[in-house]
Amino acid sequence: MINLTTLEHVRRLLEEPDASFDNDLENRIIDVSFRVQSVYGIDLEQKSYTEIKDGGSKRIYVDNPPILSVTSVTLSNDFDFSSGEIVPATEYLIVNRGWDIEHQTCWAAGPSSVRVIYVGGYLAPTDPASTLPRAIQEAVARQVAYEFEHRKSIGLTSVDFPDGSLSKETDGFLKSVKIVLNTLRKTKIG
Repeated sequence: MINLTTLEHVRRLLEEPDASFDNDLENRIIDVSFRVQSVYGIDLEQKSYTEIKDGGSKRIYVDNPPILSVTSVTLSNDFDFSSGEIVPATEYLIVNRGWDIEHQTCWAAGPSSVRVIYVGGYLAPTDPASTLPRAIQEAVARQVAYEFEHRKSIGLTSVDFPDGSLSKETDGFLKSVKIVLNTLRKTKIG
């Protein structure tokens, strides 16, 4: 899995960026990036994916959007896609900002009857910083900075003071980070 933010993004969020903590910050970037991709069940790296989908609707929703290109779509009623029917590219479009593939009329009905091979994902392995949406990079940097700033109070959920109390977020990701990361989960409509 690829890092979803950079050391520079995280250091910019910290009030006193000190190079002596760079190793710790880089390890936290790796950890948070891994957790984001694991928790959200996604692989953001741009590469070729092969998926078997159910037919019977107008759209196919892929697991690793956005779709950059479709290599092939093959139909089969008996799971033997090597001898299945290849769907001409003129019969479908990549729609919804690359999140799904729409057929002109309807994909042939049947469970696991459509095999799609496509190139998808956000992160170009050669230059991830230029291909991942900035909002996601910033959200991951915010989570890393938060965890770094609270590294000495791991497991502490609240502190009582004579004039009040302080509670800390303990639900995995910060609420503001979850809002951005939820854009990675596509609500399937259609």
